[in-house]
Amino acid sequence: MCGIFGLIAKKNTFNENELINKVKTMKNALSHRGPDSFGFWTNIESNIVLGHTRLAILDKSSAGSQPMISKSNRYVISFNGEIYNHKNLRRKLSSDFNENNFWQGDSDTETLIECIDKWGLEMTLDNSYGMFAFALLDKIKNKFYLVRDRFGEKPLYWGFDNLNSFIFASEISAFKNLDNFSCHIDEKAVGLFFKYGYVPYPKCIYKNIKQLNPGKFLEINLNENKYSSKKFPKEKTWWDLNKKFFNNPKVKKSDAFHINHLEKSLKSVINEFSLADVPLGTFLSGGIDSSLITSILQSTSKSRIKTFTISFPEENSEINTFDESIHATCVANFLGTDHQNIPLTENNITEIIPKMAQVYSEPFSDASQIPTTLLCESVRNQNIIVALSGDGGDELFGGYNRHKIAPIIFKYGKYLRPEFRKFLGLSIENLPIPEFGLNKDKLQKIANAIYSSDDLKNVYENIISLWNFPNKVLFNKNQVSFNELNANSHSYKEYLPNELIMLEDIQNYLVNDILCKIDRASMHFGLETRAPFLDKRIAEIAFKLPLKMKIRNFEGKWILKKILNNYLPNNLIKKRKKGFSVPISKWLRGPLNEWCNDLLSEELIKKQGFLDFKEIEKIRIKHMSGEKDLSSKLWAILMWQSWLLTNTKK
Repeated sequence: MCGIFGLIAKKNTFNENELINKVKTMKNALSHRGPDSFGFWTNIESNIVLGHTRLAILDKSSAGSQPMISKSNRYVISFNGEIYNHKNLRRKLSSDFNENNFWQGDSDTETLIECIDKWGLEMTLDNSYGMFAFALLDKIKNKFYLVRDRFGEKPLYWGFDNLNSFIFASEISAFKNLDNFSCHIDEKAVGLFFKYGYVPYPKCIYKNIKQLNPGKFLEINLNENKYSSKKFPKEKTWWDLNKKFFNNPKVKKSDAFHINHLEKSLKSVINEFSLADVPLGTFLSGGIDSSLITSILQSTSKSRIKTFTISFPEENSEINTFDESIHATCVANFLGTDHQNIPLTENNITEIIPKMAQVYSEPFSDASQIPTTLLCESVRNQNIIVALSGDGGDELFGGYNRHKIAPIIFKYGKYLRPEFRKFLGLSIENLPIPEFGLNKDKLQKIANAIYSSDDLKNVYENIISLWNFPNKVLFNKNQVSFNELNANSHSYKEYLPNELIMLEDIQNYLVNDILCKIDRASMHFGLETRAPFLDKRIAEIAFKLPLKMKIRNFEGKWILKKILNNYLPNNLIKKRKKGFSVPISKWLRGPLNEWCNDLLSEELIKKQGFLDFKEIEKIRIKHMSGEKDLSSKLWAILMWQSWLLTNTKK
């Protein structure tokens, strides 16, 4: 796992030394993604420089150093990620071309670039299973490519500086120190952040910068060199999620067939995912996904694997809806792992909070970023370099409550008169449920979904949105539409609403929230995380499963629970989903109160000029007084303020 970055300048813009200085400047912002080494490659004729910071996982020798040049000298690559089936690709390539003593080292980067050299880019991508983002130069055709993996596990930003030089990097922090880059904030991206709590691809918080879409690649002909910030290059699709989802017919087999097939495939994939030349562990929350990954890995390991869970020792154990450590410890003890609980206390959060704006180089406001950051930092400090996670299990196998609730709201709500929808929504919003964390917040989102239940897309948008109309809190109240998410839910009428909601989550929430959260937190500390559920082979099995294998009797992830029954007793297979939530509502009223008030001062907000102070103050007062649980909205405001303050310092 690494950081990649670089620049293609207009001819006669920079000399070679200036190009090298540019890439060194970018490298300084991405050293955390690759603490083991730094390398660069330049070609003054093409005015291009490629940079790379390395976190060595496979082949820690210099044979794995990057940027890497193919044996034929045709291709140069700067690669971030892992190709899990690279040994199989090596055997196939050696067999196809009858090569002996062909390989210089054991890295998957070498495998990738030599496959591209022999098979071409798109054939190699089709046959590669992994997570990645990379830059590739074809010196013969004088073409440059940027490529991103199928689900967007690895980030990749690209765009232009003030001199119309093409720039790219794993994180936008690499652009900030470039002399010719202006950090002009995109106001529409600000609105999108306040709508969703993240800036969804292809948008970026900065103007003239985009995120490369998952499953896409960018091709630039360096002979033409006509692209500029006013004429963005068009991305091309190499893996189409919609086609894979909709064109995979459901396999009508017995329950036993599906269970056995998925378990066998998971074992094979997890075996590949555990390949590393460095210490490895798993994140174990005690939930279905992480327990299954850990169970299979431990069952095939000759030694006790290391597992880690966040605990909340200061929370009241009788009403603690956040702490999963007790259950996770029971799972770990049954499996025989080497387990550790990592405590998250009020002292921890006051130390972690100031790091958020640096860890997440773009505004990001999922409150579970706090325990995620602590978990990654603590695991890395114990010399674990690779950690397996259960990310993707919810989206692929129907794990979220909205996969069950949203279709019901749509099914019945579309027949209700608007005034009755309003009455029903208000009734649900005001149910007297104790404010344990975000329960009240979720009720408010369900109520919003009922208000607009005539359309499935609107139901989904209301459930995942922080603000339906973010203009309300913005100083510039231009009535701009902030609906940027991919929208398939109103198409494909023959598909069940549950499946369409899952697809929306895969395209949107998964990549923009879940994968962003874990990538930035883990890579900030030089830790690689791997998600076996997001392997292409597992995902395509999930696409072919009948809905009843995922959701049955109003119970999500049904098939995963059946597989887990082969490893854990029924009392250790959790029925109720908690998620990776934190008592942020309580913390904002307690240990974070002073920090909150400082960031939301009238003087600061008015000076910055982005937010409407009167609206922000209403939210702060209502939450702090206990009148309403507005913690999700308040946290988004605070993360924006913290990011803006950090990124506008001179």
